[in-house]
Amino acid sequence: MSHHDVVATFTTDNKALADTIAAEIMADGLGCVQIEGPISSTYRWHGRQHTDQEWHVEIETSRDRSRAVVELIHDKHGTDVPDVQVTDNVSALVDSSLVDSSLVDSLLVD
Repeated sequence: MSHHDVVATFTTDNKALADTIAAEIMADGLGCVQIEGPISSTYRWHGRQHTDQEWHVEIETSRDRSRAVVELIHDKHGTDVPDVQVTDNVSALVDSSLVDSSLVDSLLVD
């Protein structure tokens, strides 16, 4: 399996927080980080619809380090943590020949 076989993602409305989490991920050797944004996020919170500017953060890491990554996000983000998702890194699966590359090709849109 690839060194980065999962991807943890979350959003934040605080660019400095995204940068801080990225720096700590790197300092702790937990993976590599991409920060995209600002993006426009529309969501429902406490029964009301909101649209805000946020940053999308992706952390490529190993499955065995994913718990430490999620804990770091929760510790730094505070009590109102939005959804943190950990998913398989499809390109890592293809690189390791665990997935038929024709299956991935069929998912790609020209």
